[in-house]
Amino acid sequence: MDDHQRQMILLVIGVGAEDDAEAVRFLDGASITQEEGHKIYETNACRVFGIDGD
Repeated sequence: MDDHQRQMILLVIGVGAEDDAEAVRFLDGASITQEEGHKIYETNACRVFGIDGD
């Protein structure tokens, strides 16, 4: 996965439409690096929505 692809992925869970725990288990079990996981879980959302992630 290149850097551009990592920046384009965002974990989105539709409230009421999906099981949050199932989505997190799926992503936790994916073959991705810790850095990629952090981007998907937090960094990309902070960038897209203008949120300070610290």
